[in-house]
Order: sequence, then structure tokens, then C-alpha cells
Amino acid sequence: MRSNKRQYPVAAAPSLTLGTVVGVIILLWGGALWGDGGPFISPPNPVVRYSGGAGYPNDPFRISTAADLEQLCVTRAHWGLSFKLTSNIDLQCKRLTPIGTSAKPFTGSFDGGYHCIRNLLVYDDGSTPGGTGLFGVVSGENTTLSGVVLQNPTIIGNSADDVGALVGRLEGAKVWQCGVCAGRLFGAAGRDSRIGGLVGSNVGGSILECFSTATVEGVSCCGGLVGNNEEKGTVQDCYTAGRAIMRPLCPLDQPYRCGGLLGLQRGWVSFCYADTPVTVQPSDICTGYRGGFIGAAIMAALPNISWVLCCLCNTSYSPAVGGTDTIPGDISAVSRAALMQRATFTHWDFKIIWCLRPNATPRLSWEDHLCAAEPCNN
Repeated sequence: MRSNKRQYPVAAAPSLTLGTVVGVIILLWGGALWGDGGPFISPPNPVVRYSGGAGYPNDPFRISTAADLEQLCVTRAHWGLSFKLTSNIDLQCKRLTPIGTSAKPFTGSFDGGYHCIRNLLVYDDGSTPGGTGLFGVVSGENTTLSGVVLQNPTIIGNSADDVGALVGRLEGAKVWQCGVCAGRLFGAAGRDSRIGGLVGSNVGGSILECFSTATVEGVSCCGGLVGNNEEKGTVQDCYTAGRAIMRPLCPLDQPYRCGGLLGLQRGWVSFCYADTPVTVQPSDICTGYRGGFIGAAIMAALPNISWVLCCLCNTSYSPAVGGTDTIPGDISAVSRAALMQRATFTHWDFKIIWCLRPNATPRLSWEDHLCAAEPCNN
């Protein structure tokens, strides 16, 4: 006869295995994260949670508050993970430290979702060597910053060599569809500093479909978008409409370079324009180069390294190139009225990448999504 009494299995004594030990560690530390040092890297602070997510590409940490962004700035163990901005953030000029240094660069991904980060303040005090900006040093061919828009940032380089509102130094990484609306940047006091409205130095990286309308002030190498575009650095489908001001500290080890789009050009540039006044103050105390598009171009040892293709600048800020070697490619200096005409932009992509509205210079099509449909005043 079968008993109606429920039979409960007798639990066997647990065996201690490597899997059990790893599982206990994961539970104690609040979850496993993939980091630079191996498959299981525990966060240094189990309280760090941001506004959701797990830091993976398919489940990025979500940044929705100023506190989330501040946490990312100081949590170096997370600088190889994935992040997504989910709302506009007003930092109210609260000072942040750059994300990524020369010793520990940012190697993850950051998707801004076309939201605005407003009133960013970054002041270099020498404690984060490598670069100054929201991101100090960004490195790696699989590293991407996309859809990030900074509105009215203030970036003070002080002693940093590379200064940019978004990235101080870009090393082989990709910046796509990012922008800087207004704001002001001040270059380092060093005699060989590089400062750009978006990126300070582009060392083999790609800057695609980006813009800056910031005012940039440098002492040695200054560009409206990029201070120094190195060999194999790519800048494509970008524009500037801010100001570039050179305030040289004399005597300089080499002539200053100041350009509406690029300060010093050694890489690849195509389908870009600059509508940016370029001034030197005072104008007669140092030797240097000033150009409406490029401050100075230096050819590499190999021929045809420095390419400029289908680019334009406002003729009011001529010459297009301030000095040094001949550039293979073409830059046209045209009037501002011509910059408002579709026919001026031969071979440019106005179906997908660019748009042209009446009585205005071209803008990037993705700008319609700026700040989640909120206006980005520039």
C-alpha cells in the first residue's frame, strides 16, 4: 500500500568545488563584471549601481543623474565597460575629473543617446595625466563614443598637453555623431599643448559626423574641432562654427598653429567645413601660422599621408591653410553666402549625412535628435 505521506528527499552534504567558491564570491560582491584583468572582476565598491544595467554591451550601465556621471569619473575599474546616457544632465558647473588617463585609458563604450550634458566643468590640476576633457584619454580600436552632446562646457587645461571638451587624447578609438554647443576651452600653459573644441589630439582615431560651436583659446596648437590630427587620424563629415583664438606664450619652441577646424594636420580629412573666425592676440609678438581651415600641415616621410578632400572654409578667415608644406587634396575658401548654397558642396551626401535649411550653413542630419528634441542653442 502506497503511503499518502509526502516523501521529502534527503539532502546530500554539499561538496566544495571551484564553481561553488566562485559563486559565493560573486554573490558577496554583488555580481560579476567583465573587466581588464580577466573574466570575473568584482566592482571595488558593491554600492556602485548607477541607474541600472550591468556594464555589458547588451546591458550597459545607465547614466541618468549627475551622481551617476560623477561615479563613473572616479571608478577606474569600470573604464573598460559599457555605458548609456538615458536623460539630459545639468552639472551646474560642478567640477568633474576626466574619465581615462594615460595610465588607465577609457576602453569601453559610451552611448550618449543624443542627450545633453550641460554646464560641464573640468579643471586640470595635474592629478590626471594624459589629457583633459570629459574623457581624458580614450584608447582602442573597439572603443566608441557616440551621440554625446556637451552644452556650454568649461574646460581649463592648465598643465595638460591635450585638451578637448569631449576627449583630451583619442588613441585609435572612434567618436561618432558627437557635438559641443557653445562653451569655452582654455589651453594648457605648456609650450607644446594641443587644444580642440571637441578633441585635443587625434592619434590614429576616427572622428565622424561631429561638430563644435565652442570658443577655443590656445597658446601653441589650437583648432576649432581638433588641435592636432596625427598621421592615420581621420576626420570626416564634420564642421565648426565657433571661434579659435591663439594667445601665444613667447618665445615658442616652434611656430604656433591655429586653424578653424584643425590646428596641426598630418592625417586624413574629408567633407568638412569651417565657418570659424581665427584670431591671434596680440598679432605681432610670435611667429606662427593661422588658417581659416588648417593652421599648419606637415607632410610625413611617406608621400600622400596628409590628405584633405572636398573641404571648405569661409573666405573671410583666409588663407585656408596657414603654412608649411603643400597638401594633396583640396580646400576651397568661399563666401558665407556660398556656404549656404547646396551647389557649393560637390560630392557631399545630403541624402543621409547632411541637411541644408534656408538661410543657414549645413548641419548634420542627426542634430534633429539633439537633447531628446530639446533645442541645443548655439
